[in-house]
Amino acid sequence: MDDYDTVEYFNTANETLCFGTRCFSDGGSLYETATLCVLRGNEDVVDDTLPEFHSEIYNGKLIFTIGKSIRIFEDLNCTSLIFNAKLEETIDTFCIYLNYVLACLRNGGIVLIDVENLSIVTTSLVVQNVWFKDMYFIHVFAEESSSKDVLNFIVTNKKGIVYRISINLMAEENVESAIETIVNLDMPITYAAKLNNVLALCGNNLIFYNFASDKHEVFIDDNLKFKEIYPYHPKKFIALTEENNVVLICASTGTYFNLFSHDYFQKILFYQDDLDNNICLLVTQPGKDGNCILKAVNMCDNSIIYSLTLKKELVLSLVYPQNFSDSQLYISKFCDQEIRIKIVYEAIPEKRLERLLRAQKFDEAEVFAKQFSLDLVEVKKARANVIANKERCTSNEVDQLMSIISEIEDIDFKFECCFKLTCDNFEDVRKIITYALEQDPKELVYKDIIPRLLYFSEIMHKLDTYSILCKYNEFDFISWNDFSTCNFYDYLCENLSQGQFEMCSILYSRMDRNFIKSLEASDISKILQLLNKYSHEIYFPFLLTFMDKTLLYNSTSIHKFVEWIQDRVLYIEYRDFENFPENAIEFLDKMLKCMKISNAANPDIERNCPTTRTKSYYEELNSIVKCLKIIQILKNNYMILVPLNNCLGGSYELIHVLMNCEISDIDAFIKNFLIGYIIENNLSPDEVFMGEIDNIMEEEDETVWINIVPSLWKYISSMELKLNAMLQILKYARLPWAPYIKEMAYSVLDYKHFLVEQIKMELKREPIYVVWNKEDYKLKHLPIQQVDDYFAFMRIIKSGKESVQEDLYTLSTRFNNKSLANRLLLNSFVRNNELEKALKFISKQDEKDLLAHVNQTISYCKFGGASEQYVQIIDPFLNKACRSDSIKLKQDYRQFAHCLKATCYLNKNYSLKLKTSCIATRKQRDEVLKIILSMLIGNLLDKTDGIIEVIQNCGKVAWALSMEPEQVLVRMCNDFLDLDLLTQCAMNVYEKSSNSKVLCQMTTLILKNVGNLNDDSTNNEFEISMMEDSKISNKLDFQLLNSCLHYAKKMATKALLHASDMEIGDIFNWAVCISNNLEETNRNELCLFPEVYKEFVSLGVVNAMKEIFSIFTNFMSTSKFPPQIDFYINSHQPVVNKVNLKETLNTRFPMIIHNLCSEGKFLHACRFIIALQNCLPEFPDERELLSKYLLKCNKLLIQKILTCRSIDACLAFDLLLFYDYEKATYLINCALSMCKRDVDKFKALAELGIKLSKYHDILNHKQYKKYCDMVLLIKWWKIIKQCVIPYKDFFTMNKDELLKAILSNNYFTVDQIIDFCADFSLNVDPYYYAFLRNILVNWKPVWRIDLDIKQKKYLVMESSDLLEKCLNIISSIPDKESVYNFVNKLLTEVNVYHYEVFICIYKIIAILNTSKNISQKLCLLQFLQSFTRIGKPSTSEQEEWFTQFPNTQKIDPLSEMRLPYTSTLYTKDIWNILRYEANLNNYQNWFKILPFMGEYLNKGDICSYVIKNVVTSGALKSEGKVTWNLHPQHVRLFEEIDACIQHIPALERATSVAYHLLNNTPPGADQVNAARLSYKYAKLYKDAAHKEEDKERVLSAYTKIESKYQGYSTLHILHTNNLAQEKYLKLVNHPKELIDALYLDESITNKETVHHKSDINRVVDEIAEIFDIDIMEHRKTLLEQLFTGDQYFNGNMDDSFSFMNTNVDTNEKDNNYLNKASYICSSSELKTWQQYLVSKGIYDENKTVSHKYQARILKCFLVISDDDSLEQLAQSDRESMTDFINKLFIIHDLQSLGIDMKIDDLEHYKDILKKLSKIANNKLGLRLMAFICKVFNVSDIKPWQFIIYNMIKLKMYDDIHDSLELLADNGIPHIKCYIDGWQAIVDNLFNPSNRDDLEKYYIQKLKTLQSCPVLYRLNLEKAFYKCIELKRCDLAAIMLQYFLDDDMQYKLTDCLLKTNNKENIIEAINCLESFGLQGSSYAVKLLNNY
Repeated sequence: MDDYDTVEYFNTANETLCFGTRCFSDGGSLYETATLCVLRGNEDVVDDTLPEFHSEIYNGKLIFTIGKSIRIFEDLNCTSLIFNAKLEETIDTFCIYLNYVLACLRNGGIVLIDVENLSIVTTSLVVQNVWFKDMYFIHVFAEESSSKDVLNFIVTNKKGIVYRISINLMAEENVESAIETIVNLDMPITYAAKLNNVLALCGNNLIFYNFASDKHEVFIDDNLKFKEIYPYHPKKFIALTEENNVVLICASTGTYFNLFSHDYFQKILFYQDDLDNNICLLVTQPGKDGNCILKAVNMCDNSIIYSLTLKKELVLSLVYPQNFSDSQLYISKFCDQEIRIKIVYEAIPEKRLERLLRAQKFDEAEVFAKQFSLDLVEVKKARANVIANKERCTSNEVDQLMSIISEIEDIDFKFECCFKLTCDNFEDVRKIITYALEQDPKELVYKDIIPRLLYFSEIMHKLDTYSILCKYNEFDFISWNDFSTCNFYDYLCENLSQGQFEMCSILYSRMDRNFIKSLEASDISKILQLLNKYSHEIYFPFLLTFMDKTLLYNSTSIHKFVEWIQDRVLYIEYRDFENFPENAIEFLDKMLKCMKISNAANPDIERNCPTTRTKSYYEELNSIVKCLKIIQILKNNYMILVPLNNCLGGSYELIHVLMNCEISDIDAFIKNFLIGYIIENNLSPDEVFMGEIDNIMEEEDETVWINIVPSLWKYISSMELKLNAMLQILKYARLPWAPYIKEMAYSVLDYKHFLVEQIKMELKREPIYVVWNKEDYKLKHLPIQQVDDYFAFMRIIKSGKESVQEDLYTLSTRFNNKSLANRLLLNSFVRNNELEKALKFISKQDEKDLLAHVNQTISYCKFGGASEQYVQIIDPFLNKACRSDSIKLKQDYRQFAHCLKATCYLNKNYSLKLKTSCIATRKQRDEVLKIILSMLIGNLLDKTDGIIEVIQNCGKVAWALSMEPEQVLVRMCNDFLDLDLLTQCAMNVYEKSSNSKVLCQMTTLILKNVGNLNDDSTNNEFEISMMEDSKISNKLDFQLLNSCLHYAKKMATKALLHASDMEIGDIFNWAVCISNNLEETNRNELCLFPEVYKEFVSLGVVNAMKEIFSIFTNFMSTSKFPPQIDFYINSHQPVVNKVNLKETLNTRFPMIIHNLCSEGKFLHACRFIIALQNCLPEFPDERELLSKYLLKCNKLLIQKILTCRSIDACLAFDLLLFYDYEKATYLINCALSMCKRDVDKFKALAELGIKLSKYHDILNHKQYKKYCDMVLLIKWWKIIKQCVIPYKDFFTMNKDELLKAILSNNYFTVDQIIDFCADFSLNVDPYYYAFLRNILVNWKPVWRIDLDIKQKKYLVMESSDLLEKCLNIISSIPDKESVYNFVNKLLTEVNVYHYEVFICIYKIIAILNTSKNISQKLCLLQFLQSFTRIGKPSTSEQEEWFTQFPNTQKIDPLSEMRLPYTSTLYTKDIWNILRYEANLNNYQNWFKILPFMGEYLNKGDICSYVIKNVVTSGALKSEGKVTWNLHPQHVRLFEEIDACIQHIPALERATSVAYHLLNNTPPGADQVNAARLSYKYAKLYKDAAHKEEDKERVLSAYTKIESKYQGYSTLHILHTNNLAQEKYLKLVNHPKELIDALYLDESITNKETVHHKSDINRVVDEIAEIFDIDIMEHRKTLLEQLFTGDQYFNGNMDDSFSFMNTNVDTNEKDNNYLNKASYICSSSELKTWQQYLVSKGIYDENKTVSHKYQARILKCFLVISDDDSLEQLAQSDRESMTDFINKLFIIHDLQSLGIDMKIDDLEHYKDILKKLSKIANNKLGLRLMAFICKVFNVSDIKPWQFIIYNMIKLKMYDDIHDSLELLADNGIPHIKCYIDGWQAIVDNLFNPSNRDDLEKYYIQKLKTLQSCPVLYRLNLEKAFYKCIELKRCDLAAIMLQYFLDDDMQYKLTDCLLKTNNKENIIEAINCLESFGLQGSSYAVKLLNNY
């Protein structure tokens, strides 16, 4: 490839045919092209390929590559080639960075060329390329490096690999290069472009690679290929496609769109010019004529800058300009061997001149301008611009610039140059700014350049500020550039974040008011938030300045400060809670120092009077301070830690939080703190406590409020609230109520209020509530009064809890429905099979209650069927219920019970469905038995049941069917014959049956079914043989057969023994026959019968019976009398006949009797002997022999009978008849001596003796009388229960003594006395009196001490029949007079506490003597009965008792509850009792005895004593030393006292008592109540006075009491509202003066006051109500005084106040009148006052009022009204009303100056200003001029200049300051008059003064100096020396920092230290820092460095 080594240069001024003509732009554009040079190739080389050309401009040099060559032209005109190097390989691309060119070769190598030195630095092969023919490197980009010695480049190749090449220029040996692969995309790439961190790669696809995230995105579009791509936007690229379209591509989404859709291009270039316009150069495709077009398009508005037609040119490259002011170059090819470098430039002269100036060819431009007659001013301006636009200008250049612009009249251009100029030092900056500010523009252009002047004023202000900052920091001039252009707010925030608080303090103090006003709330918040990370000690100096200035000029921002302070306090609490709140209080004190409210209080009427709003913010601070103090008190005094947020949440929230804290002594806390806190917050303690009780109980469990609620409740003084609270407590308290809850409830039951009954009802219902609220019953959420008992009872029963019964009974009291509860409970037990409970329940029930349920239960069982459960409880149920009912009814109930049991049993076990009526008759039972037996037999056959089970079941069936079990067994055996069954049944019948018939039936059944009976009468015996056709069903078992027959013999014997007299003969004969035919009984058996006469029959008895029976039968068989029956004769026994009968008896009988007696069978022996005697009537000898044996047995038997525990009297009597009387009584007496303690046996023996005596007819014998007395004594012994008379004495005492002993113990009634006397033949009359006396004197009442519903003890006396007994006795005594006398004497013997005995005696006396009047005594006794004693028995009372009853050890226990009934009650000494017993609770009870005690008692005395006793008891005394109790402690007590006083009939005495109460009540709320009470009765006393002589005296007393009432009430109001100050206390009796004084209270106007602020309006209302003052009229009078300017009410007004904040005439800077007036208007409904003010200010017909008065009224109206009210009442908006008010003030002041005008005339304010200017020597006139300029927003400088200079003359320095601030507000720059005004202010800042606050005054003046915007343009020497004269060297030292000249600063420092001690000055300076003054540290540093 040819490198075109030949270069031909070309002068564009010459145009030759060789190089062709210029190309001019289309459409008349002023652009053209020219050829700069030509590159020619070797003509011998034929190469059709286009050369690879790359070009770029760097530092005015054109660098380009072609082929393997890289060349550099000296300049852009291509005047000479200064570098030409030919490399080894073709150059693919290159990049310029930091004077270096990096060329990338096709072989993969790189070449680094130094452009400045024009040398190759290094060459290296960084990568190996194997495709030499093709382009390898696509693009190379420079990359920023951290070091200038290392060059980094980003290189892309055609394979999609991105490299980073690093070249180290400072390598030790050679330049080192390194390459690293950033990413390998593995895609073909044809072009690349880089935009920030995004690399765009073009190939088959479009790829965006992000270096920061190391991610790439591929956008695939087969229809879109790119040839070139350039960065267009931070996120966009512009590209040329292979289709020759220009598209715009989004780097984020890959989307694109065509920019020039109608053209096709071959080349494009994109860049931005110096005006930030996006310029795109485009070369179109050649047309048919071979021409192409070069366009320059402004992409911002798509405008075409120029369009040039290039004829037959092939554009190879468009050169990217380095500086966009450079002309555009491009490279084109004209023929095969010629390449031209061409330029595009503007064509007209002016543009050419502009190009020359742009190229800074000023000399050439000046020549060109002169040549073409162009204005040379533009050349001068261009020269000035070059200097002004320099990055840094030297002092010479600054002077040169000022010289150049001085020749230019264009003042705007001068300002522009000054504006753009950047200097190297502060002096030059100050010089150029001063030059700009000293320009004196013409008046016509002044308004246009004001912004410029303001700008330079601001820059000068910044420069001054920066100069101050440089004294504290080592700032360089570079920092000034940043400072001058910075945003002050951002700069302030940046330095605050770095902790530069002193610098920030200075900076903020220098900020002008407009800047501060422009601060938004968010800006202020941000500044404050930056302080949060530092301690307040560090940032406090800055905060002083920041708050002071911000609140001065931006008072609406106060809420942000308040919020921040709140947050900081909360943060302090969070971070250092241990030292909280002391640390927070310290912090807040400092913050309050910062907030200078006097500065913030600028209540402009234009700003809608923010005074009230600002005040509310300070009230928030007040709230914080108050809360912190409260927290401190709580912490220090009560160890309570409360979060501040809870305090700030309001009084209610704090109280609620406190109630949730653990407080050791809650009572002391409430009394000493909480009540006072509540009252201070204008709350009612009663309502607060009531609300807290509600809240606590709803939210917390009783365990939480157990200690809180009672204490709160105790301090509720309102009776109704207290009772309501009690109901709430009862409602929420946990059931059952705790004792303390009940005690609380009991304590209010004496109150006279309808709610007391509800509380009583609740107390009675407590057990019901306990039951109702049990969780298990699920009744808690149901309304208790709407749920019936049945539902509730069933709920309880279904729960199944153990307490069901108790709870049911409790709940049944609700509607008195215990019977239903019993019935349901019993049914429940039965249904649930809880039979033990049911039985226990039945046993505890009353018979009458159970009887009511019997029929219901019977009916239920009959109709509901038999229930097994009812079966088990029916017996005890019926037995208990029917215990007292008739016998027949009992039988019916028992029969039903049996039927029920039987039916239930049969149905259950035999699956029957019987009812009780199915077994009512015998026939029905037989039918049922038949069915059941068939079932039993079936079970036996099926072997379901065994024989034993079947027999047992038969017994149960027999019971169920009311049959004998043995009968059922016989019937079953008859129905089913089975040997086993028969044997078992025989055994069962034998053992259990005593029925001879059944025994015989069973025996016969056995014999009939096991064999045949032989009827042979010869031997008269049964022959038993086994029959094959036997009826036994089973195979015979001989063992069972023998057993069966054995039981048959036993049953036969038993049948004989149990046979009745009617059956004995038949059964005896039958038994003998059976006995002979059965086997002999086994002799080894121990018993034959199980039970005979309840004794076991022994073997000896049976043997004796056999022996005797054998003797008798043998004897009878030989008798001549044939027997009536056939006896069985034992052939083995010897024959007994008449001859040997006696001998046989002698030989055999003794042994038989001996054996019986030895076994103790005396009765059997006797009966055998007697039976044998009765059988031998014809044998006297044998009978006599038997009688001997009988006596012997009888003696032994009777001894045994008489010594037995229970005596068989009949048997004993029969046995005793065998002896004579003496012998028999001897035996009885012996037995009596042995059983003295056994009363029943004793009586039986005595009765036996009586019976024996009567039998022998011996009635006069002493034994008989003895036996009779014994029986009678035993009778009376038994009658007397628990007799205390000894047993022995009772039976041995004399009967008279015995009766008296009995009477003394009250054992007898009258009838018993009569009977006793009759029994023992005593005279009854003496015993009547003894009995009567004993009853009355020794009466023992039955009493107990119970607690009433109030838990107070009361006496309960059981009812007594004392009077009935006495009358019964008296009725038996015939001598009634004797009885009367006897009874009267008993009055002195009766127990004085037994009122019932006295009542009885008096009633007896009245009956016996009807003329005797005892009604008064009875009334007194009845009163005493109802009265419960309070005090204890006195000493005298005890002495009287022991005198009357000397034998007693202690006084009667009834004395604790009763007063003694003595004669004292009927004398004046009754007061000895009354003084201990009468009180406020029971005094009315004593009124009951007044009718008969009127001589000694009356209501007035009682009530007076009771009330005075309250005073003397100390009940009214307050605890501790409290000057004034804010909360009443005795509300209810005073209500009771009031009720008591009402009973005093004499009003004078009532008033006296009330006044006595008043004088003894401690100061506070209770004293007010006492005064109110005294005033009430004094008023009644006054109204009741009718006599003239009394009226004056009464009126005097009334006035005295009224004055005290009003005074105490007013004192209480003042104390309650924290107004108990001396200045108010002395006016309590002068209400109107007090009201006026209260409206002068500083809390109304002073927003800086941070303490408790009282509601003055409310206080005034209360005072007016007490004194009956028309407060509305009085307030209107006060408003009139305010609006007219009354000096007394407004205080001392200073006319020297500035005009700026109010009207001009009075100069009321603090607007006190407005604050007071608006506060007064808030006293009642706002609309009323608005209407009043409008009527006075707008519609008042009184034309005499001044404009000032009208303006003030309307101003007050404006303050208290919103926009709607303004529109509605005044038909105006706020702006119009404000304007009208200001005009009223102006009119008033003009009139005061003698200028009479109307409001409409004010529109010509310029004329008014001219008139006022004529009286410039008048201060008021100058103030008025300034006020007019302010109102009408005058921005013309001339009036202000006039005002300021004349104010300087008149030394109105405060007004000058306000005027200068207003100038700044109106946008007037710091011109000469502004500076002069400040100079006058500064010169007179520190004038001597006699002010009290001199320290504060001078510090404020110094702050004014520090805030001066033109501080460094003033002369401060005068002020400095004045400070020294005032001996305020500390202030002078602070001022040293504002002297820029070092020499002057040194001079002044020297002057300062010559006369003053340095250490003292430094110490004073350190103290100034806390006041917010800046520069203290610099001043100290300056002094130390001196």
